[in-house]
Amino acid sequence: MKDILFLFILIANFISYSSYAQNWHAVTSNTTDAIKDMFFQNENTGFAVVGQGKILKTTDGGQNWNLIYQNSELYQEQSIVATNEKVICFGLSFTGVIKKLEFSINTNDFQITNFSNPWTPSNPITFNNTIYDGGLVYVGNQFVPLVSVPIVLGFDVSSGASDIYNNGNNITASDDYFIYYSNSGVTWNTVQFHPGFLNSEPYQSFWDGTSKMRTVTNYPCVVHISNDNGFSWTFNQINIQSLFFYFIDAEKVLGLDLFSELSPQNKIYHSTDSGINFDFETVANPVKKIYKYNNNLIFAYGGNGVIYKSSNAGGLLKIIDIKKKEIKINVYPNPTKNGQINISYDKDEIQINALSMVNSLGAEIKILRDNFDIISTSGFSDGVYFLKFDTNKGIITKKIVLKN
Repeated sequence: MKDILFLFILIANFISYSSYAQNWHAVTSNTTDAIKDMFFQNENTGFAVVGQGKILKTTDGGQNWNLIYQNSELYQEQSIVATNEKVICFGLSFTGVIKKLEFSINTNDFQITNFSNPWTPSNPITFNNTIYDGGLVYVGNQFVPLVSVPIVLGFDVSSGASDIYNNGNNITASDDYFIYYSNSGVTWNTVQFHPGFLNSEPYQSFWDGTSKMRTVTNYPCVVHISNDNGFSWTFNQINIQSLFFYFIDAEKVLGLDLFSELSPQNKIYHSTDSGINFDFETVANPVKKIYKYNNNLIFAYGGNGVIYKSSNAGGLLKIIDIKKKEIKINVYPNPTKNGQINISYDKDEIQINALSMVNSLGAEIKILRDNFDIISTSGFSDGVYFLKFDTNKGIITKKIVLKN
């Protein structure tokens, strides 16, 4: 009786976890080197800079990555960004010289040059086809101060260490006790905090373009929330001691442990209340960074070529939303007959990336990546199994009974 109860608990936990938590799936990176940074031009075409001086490219939305360039001169290459026409990578060479690799998006015209900056650009972003790094803007093959902000994000402008983020339809930067926000990247507005209000300097800020503003400080980790463009604030200490935020929107937040660069962890946190409370998903391998192209196409990556992809904002769908989508995939006959099972779904609405069969203990025993219409069940013992569909709508799980 105890064995039956234990098995039931395992199955119940698996169903609950699959229908809510398993929103990240591993993709084929075709490398075992550390993923340093990535950038997407559109929902299909993206680039990643990798250890050992490698550049990867995907043309299928990040499902598969292929090597397009390698040069040992760029051994420690660490950041990548793109305009409408060019991809630019910055990083230290093996000899300690700052290098810039530049190539056109659609041609293989790779050019390596020395870069005269006194620091290596570490967080370059593109907004309105212009490249920024901290309190600086890339103009004429060099980074110069944002001249439209006289204070220019304070002391850190000389080192490019200020934090700047592309929020989708606007850009924000934070440094010292200031948040700078702009719809164009040229004209800026400023929010200044009273001394002592923040427990430390804000390391990230978010603005929805209308009224909602967020900023995050650390030691301990605190999120500051304003719904009136920074005139009034509330703040909450996060129940995780130190977390690096990735804002999907004002309420939806992803997070990684702040120290994951030194000690990467297997947890990807997600919140639907501006980061006050977090749930998390455990993935198979440690991840160090998150890249968001848009609210649906998001990646988490780390060492050994590890890349995880999410197509539903990193697990921020509510469980009721996922259950509504489950009925759109039909599995029949169930129980099975004649050693096969049929699958029908609206192919105009649902895209299946992979399909796996899981036994009652939660172990994957069969994986399919192409034909999702008919599954052969011959050779498997009778009993209860689960079909796990990795789709553009998230993970959808179906229970099946085999009677061969």
